Amino acid sequence: ALGISATSTTAVVAPHYFVTEDAWMPNGDTRSYIEYQGKLYWSDGTVAKKHALGVTENLGIIAPTVAPIATDKVVTGVLTGTVQYLYTYYNVNDGTESQPSALSAELTVANSQVGISVTASPDTQVTHIRIYRIGGALLSFTRLVELPNVTAVHTDNALDSSLTTQILASSLNGPAPTGLQYLTYFGGTFFGAVGNKLYFTRDIGNPNYWPETNYIDFRTPITVLA
Repeated sequence: ALGISATSTTAVVAPHYFVTEDAWMPNGDTRSYIEYQGKLYWSDGTVAKKHALGVTENLGIIAPTVAPIATDKVVTGVLTGTVQYLYTYYNVNDGTESQPSALSAELTVANSQVGISVTASPDTQVTHIRIYRIGGALLSFTRLVELPNVTAVHTDNALDSSLTTQILASSLNGPAPTGLQYLTYFGGTFFGAVGNKLYFTRDIGNPNYWPETNYIDFRTPITVLA
């Protein structure tokens, strides 16, 4: 009825039909597929994925593994006091932001500028790096700047009062757990299993955020979700 030839479905075992893009996806009887809001998601016991417009990416963004390094540039500037920095990876196309990096060491400056080194992500879905600062009049990590996803040193010479009110809110933005299986969803919440743990997403309708603490333990390994 769909006008799909028999030969188009025999290249792999048990292929999955992606309705939104009118395309067959390989399966091999190892994947649990979900088509949700025009994208295709799957888990197969390795790294959960999302797929749209011919592009496949990891489900969620892994946080930076290298902490920023903050250095006094010994150049006259507006920064005075003790400051610290961290950064996240960000996808401007769908709004996904990673968990933050580790903190930079405390740095005390007086009427100076600070250089902050950040390391780019190898993940192709990451488009930008967001740097956050705390210290001085800032009692919470506040976004300092959004940069392209490139390893670089950013010079901070921004007054506390000049920064936006964008407070760090990504501490629970973990990617899908490694080894996730049996991906499914109910009421906009996504679920998957790793061993005897049932994991679930943080936000309704957003499959990109899987907090490490969002799971329920069962007595024996999970073999199906329904």
